[in-house]
Amino acid sequence: MIRLMTLSSLFLLLAAPAAFAHGVADEDCTLCRGEEIVQCLTCEGAKEGRFECLRCDGKGKVDCTACEKGKANCPNLRCRDGAVSWQTRDIKDDQDPCRFCGRQGTVRCQLCTRGSVDCSDCRGRRKRTGPCFDCAATGVLPCPACAKRPTQSSCLWCNGEEKDCPKLGVGHRSLQDCPKCRGDEKTICKSCKGQTRVPCLRCGATGKMRSATVTIGSGNISKSGVRDHEPCGARGVLPCDECDGGRVACKGCEGGHVMTCSICEGEDKFRCHACRLAPYRSHTVSGKILQAASRFEEAIAYHEAALRVANEHFAAEEQRIEAGILKSLLDELEGKPNADKKKAELQILFKLLEGPALEQMNESFKEKQGKILERERKTTLRELESNLDKARRAAGG
Repeated sequence: MIRLMTLSSLFLLLAAPAAFAHGVADEDCTLCRGEEIVQCLTCEGAKEGRFECLRCDGKGKVDCTACEKGKANCPNLRCRDGAVSWQTRDIKDDQDPCRFCGRQGTVRCQLCTRGSVDCSDCRGRRKRTGPCFDCAATGVLPCPACAKRPTQSSCLWCNGEEKDCPKLGVGHRSLQDCPKCRGDEKTICKSCKGQTRVPCLRCGATGKMRSATVTIGSGNISKSGVRDHEPCGARGVLPCDECDGGRVACKGCEGGHVMTCSICEGEDKFRCHACRLAPYRSHTVSGKILQAASRFEEAIAYHEAALRVANEHFAAEEQRIEAGILKSLLDELEGKPNADKKKAELQILFKLLEGPALEQMNESFKEKQGKILERERKTTLRELESNLDKARRAAGG
C-alpha cells in the first residue's frame, strides 16, 4: 500500500513554493484521506535518492544523433557518396574523389563510440543520484483518485506549465559538474566536430581546381584545365585552427564546475520529468499508485490514457521530423535563454545552405531521427501495454 502523508508533511509542502497543479480534494478519498496528495512512488517520499535513469532506461547510453552506427556524413558539403562533381561550360559530369572522407562518403564520428553516447541525465552511470524529478523534490504527488483526470493529454502534475523551482531561496545553487564538459574543462570543437581538420572549401576537398575557357582582353585565350590547389597543398583538407586535437576549452564553466541548481539548472523554473521526457509518464505513475492501493479500475483508466497520450506524442514527433532539421532545431530553442538571437543565427546559416547540401542534411536527419523514434516507440508502447495488462489481470483477481 502507498504510505499517506502526515499533517506535518502537508504543512511543510504548503509552506514551500507550489510545484504541482492539484485537483479538488475529496474528503472521503481513502487514498489520501482528503489531503489531496500522496507519497511520491518514485522516491517513496525521500525527495531525493538514486534512481534508474529514465532517459536511457538504465542503459547509460543513448543513440548519437550526429551519426549512424559511428559513421557521420562527410562534412564536405560538395561530397556526394565520396565524390565531388564539377559542372562548368567545358566540364560535364566530371568527378574527383573527396579527400576528406577518402571516397567513403562518411567519416568516423568523434562525438560517440560506435553510435552511442553517454546519457546526459545519468552521465553514463545508468542510475542518477540527486533530487526526484517526478515530485520536484517535494516527496509528494497529486492524488490521482481525487484529480480524476485520466482523459487529460497534458501532464497531470503541472499541466505542461513551468513552475518556480522548489529550491528557490533554500540552498538554491551549489557547485555542480559543468553540464557541457562534464567536469573535463574541454568540449568537442564545433568547427571540425572533433575531426581536427576541415574540408578546403575552395577546391571542394579534392585538392584540384577546375578552370573554364575564357577570352581575355584582345582575344587571348585562357583554356580550361585541371591543376593542383596550392593553398591546401593539393590535399583537400586544412588543419582546424579553432582547436587543439579536436577539443576546445569549455566556455561555460571554470575548472569544470558551475554554480547551479540540481533541479532547474539555474533557470529558476522547473519542468517535471513527465514534461522533460514525455507527458504519458504522469499517467503511468498515477496508474501505478492506484494499482498499489488495489484501486484497479481507476488504475486501468490511467494506463489506457498513458497509451493514448504516448501515441499522440509519437505522432507529434513524426510531424516534427517530417518538417525537417531547421524546424526541429528552432522548436528546441523555444523558451530558452537568447532564443530569438539563436533562431536568427540558425536561419541565416540554413539560408546559406539552400540547395543540394540542405536537401542531403534533411534526408539524413529524417532517416536517422525516424529510426530512433521507431525504436523508442516500440520500447515505450511495449512497456505501457505491459502495465495495462498487469492492471487488468489484477482487477480480474
